[in-house]
Amino acid sequence: MSLVEKFKSLVLRVKASSIIRDTLNTTSLGILGKGAGLLVPFFIAAWFGVSESTDVFFFVMAIFVLFSGIFAWSAEATIVSFVAKLQNEGPKNVGLFLGKLIPILESGIIFILLIVIASSKPLFSLITNFSKDSINLLCVLLLEISPAILFVTISDIFSGVLSAYKCFLIPAFLRSLSLVIVIGVTYFLKGSLGVHSIIIGFVTGEALRLFLLWLILHRRGVGPANISLRFNGAVLEFLKTSMYLAMGMSAAGLSPIINRTMASYWGAGSISVLEYAERICFIPAGIMNSGFLIVILSYWSTGFQKHGSEKLWKDVLRMTKLIGCFSFVFSIALFIFRYPLVSLVIGWGGKIPKGKLIETSQLLGIYLLGLIPSNISLVFGRAHLVLRNTKILMKITFIGIGILFLLNMALAPYFGLKGVALALVSSQAIMSLMLFLTLKKSLNI
Repeated sequence: MSLVEKFKSLVLRVKASSIIRDTLNTTSLGILGKGAGLLVPFFIAAWFGVSESTDVFFFVMAIFVLFSGIFAWSAEATIVSFVAKLQNEGPKNVGLFLGKLIPILESGIIFILLIVIASSKPLFSLITNFSKDSINLLCVLLLEISPAILFVTISDIFSGVLSAYKCFLIPAFLRSLSLVIVIGVTYFLKGSLGVHSIIIGFVTGEALRLFLLWLILHRRGVGPANISLRFNGAVLEFLKTSMYLAMGMSAAGLSPIINRTMASYWGAGSISVLEYAERICFIPAGIMNSGFLIVILSYWSTGFQKHGSEKLWKDVLRMTKLIGCFSFVFSIALFIFRYPLVSLVIGWGGKIPKGKLIETSQLLGIYLLGLIPSNISLVFGRAHLVLRNTKILMKITFIGIGILFLLNMALAPYFGLKGVALALVSSQAIMSLMLFLTLKKSLNI
């Protein structure tokens, strides 16, 4: 068979397979969306450099990621299987379910946000090494970004509903659009508002994404209906199922906060340097989370219901090999060209001194050691979600965060920021192994 014939055969197989087709389409848009999102810190590097203000901004974004994981990501991951059941009973039941779930969830988020905002000044003055002015800036930025947390949660629930209907392209495109808006708003307002412009960009982008998703769901006849704060059986079951995942995400979300808290003791700009190195390293994980892992969760859930655990295990092994090979090649290439890459992506604005660029490239080299276990753990985690093993995920995450904290306390005093990076890499490798072993046990392999 000639090369041309092999290519034609490959194209035909892709067209014939819905999961491959959806995966490629969603991952392509996911790359654009996550690409925009992952580029945001690099624009910040070019426009704002490294300073205590950028440190504070990245600390606030770590808090934003914590709340997004607890509420938005866990809700999106959980709702797919619930809607898959409800859609057999008609779109009306999906709308009624959303009409009760969203108000209850948003009310809880508002209550928690009020407590966090009220306690932020004394809490962060105690645990970080920020100056008084930086603590005040942190509190203001936290207040400003609060609406985005509410918007992201509803938007991700809507995206999960569309994923259950095998509609992956629209959520991926709108996520891309919202992040492009972040960059645009920041560019136009950075001169007058400084780091506040980035927060305004996030709020604006997420508000638009929410509005467009709401319109799309209503046109499909599955938008929220009969808005109410009353609980019913489906809502209680959803909250119970997602609770373990949310608790696990709360622990996982503490990871960047712990790392940034430790980094705050190593001088102005340390948190920013740590952030830039992490972002460059974990771009593949971000792309996978927004692309084919979203598709896989939907298809694996359906396949598990039809064919059982043996099929799921084969799918997991196949995907692990694929991602492991990709991660290995990617990490080697990044390690070889780490300094030129760092100079290119964060040094192009001329705001960062050479010493900070060298420090970032050194941290990147350490983070690359954890790229393979970090990426394959995403596969194991998705398989656990198919099995609804949210309690197992919660336990492993809490164990991992405990290990991270202990390693930080042991390594950071001696190795500084490199110790913080080593602690994260080591804890990720241990968690990946635990996810693999518990998955085997759950599937009786």
